[in-house]
Amino acid sequence: MKKKLLGLFFIIAIYNTSHAVTYYVNQSATGNGNGFSWVNAFPDLQSALSVAIFGDEIWVAAGTYKPTTTTDINVAFEMRNGVNLYGGFTGTETAINQRNIDQNPTTLSGDIGQIGSVIDNSQSIMRILNLTSDFVLDGFRIISAYDPSGNGGGIYAEGNQASNITIRNCFFFNNYAYRAGGACFLDESNVTFEDCRFISNSSDYNGGGAIYADNVSDSNLYFYRCEFIGNTGDIPVITFDGPELIMDRCIINNNTANSRDIIVVGTDTTNFQLTNSLIVGNLVTSSSSKIISTYCSTFDAINFVNVTIAHNRNSSSIGATTEPVRSYNRGININNCIIYGNTSYNLRQIDSGNYINNSIIEGGYGTGTNVMNIDPLFANAPSLNNSPFDLSSYDYSLTTASVAVNAGDNTRIIAGFEQDVYGNTRIQHGTVDLGAIESPFSLSVGEFDKLAAFDVYPNPVDTTLNINTDVVMTQISIYDLNGSKIYTTIANSTHKIIDVGELSSGIYFVKVQTNTGTQTQKLIKK
Repeated sequence: MKKKLLGLFFIIAIYNTSHAVTYYVNQSATGNGNGFSWVNAFPDLQSALSVAIFGDEIWVAAGTYKPTTTTDINVAFEMRNGVNLYGGFTGTETAINQRNIDQNPTTLSGDIGQIGSVIDNSQSIMRILNLTSDFVLDGFRIISAYDPSGNGGGIYAEGNQASNITIRNCFFFNNYAYRAGGACFLDESNVTFEDCRFISNSSDYNGGGAIYADNVSDSNLYFYRCEFIGNTGDIPVITFDGPELIMDRCIINNNTANSRDIIVVGTDTTNFQLTNSLIVGNLVTSSSSKIISTYCSTFDAINFVNVTIAHNRNSSSIGATTEPVRSYNRGININNCIIYGNTSYNLRQIDSGNYINNSIIEGGYGTGTNVMNIDPLFANAPSLNNSPFDLSSYDYSLTTASVAVNAGDNTRIIAGFEQDVYGNTRIQHGTVDLGAIESPFSLSVGEFDKLAAFDVYPNPVDTTLNINTDVVMTQISIYDLNGSKIYTTIANSTHKIIDVGELSSGIYFVKVQTNTGTQTQKLIKK
């Protein structure tokens, strides 16, 4: 009997696979509307969803599609088990890779009532409920949901523990949910976001202006190459309390927290990994608000690698009463990072109890290895008073004179996460840079010639350091990372040999004074 049942299941599986159908949706189609070709495409997405079964795909051409032609705000696009959705077509393609998503915007809009008025919009645009197979949503703009009392404006996902959901090339704009999850509310759902943008979404009561996945079980979120810009709420970007949150090559900019923090990660999280990401120009308004707060209770649960957190402002009239980055239960492992120019608390950018290596931390840090308190010299960064600001007007790459160039630890790079926030290869000249953006600069002798009017070699140095200049040097000094002078000598020549054999391994700065001014260069001691 068991063999007969297995054989029946096998036949059914083959039948479903061999008869999988691609349904076409194009609001401009003029054919018979049966959905079997672009010419005869369904004019609306709901028609395709009503007939698609497990194994089918739905391709949607450029245009604007709404959950209903009525004014019923409770109607949403309900996803079907085993049915993937792809947007961004012109309406002639025969393969998914022929799409140009940017040129063919495919919009799922909640603006079903009076155009431009939000109070009669769909409460949720898409619902993903109780899926038991993997699901792909790729190439859509999800906009203008408005839920004045509930959760999940753009997407409401629940009960999908048996499914791996991939949301790719999607744009979430101007979605609102009062309680939580303006763009996405995720409950018991494992979701991977790739190349998605969350712009101007909002929520109030529980937070998650863009993403809410708090007070849930068995939910894991992964964000690769995503942008969070201009979102608002008590917690405007992410509220999370599932087991695993991984964010790589993400940009978090110009978001405003009305009462709490920009990102909050809860106690149930056993792996929070933030890599190659740029977090700049955000605003918090309460004195106790933070840019990132973590409550993870598992040791080694939190890892920041090659992250830039800069020029995020606390606008409270009484000033900040906590650091902009804070861990409450377990410390954060911070490697190859730049945390600089944010509103500080008692001159601190980050609280005590963390583990910091090869990083720039404004104000310094009491423990750690190669922790520098020095201006990273970004190419074109605004002052803190400009926050919140639009990143597109500025540049957080490193200048040739930055001490962050080639100052990282290659061993801290996590396998599989070896590109910077803009897709550049890490480790371009032997040693990784600090922060989110890898520079193309080398720190060879030739490059030092561009930085200052003197040569320092060899660099890195073991015992004997040579310094050459075109003009007579009057004084040479060496400083450690804390800015303390540890060596000085009178030169009165254009060449000087210095014994640095007793210096500990690490990063130092050589300052040369001449009659025409001073120049400083970074020195690496083996």
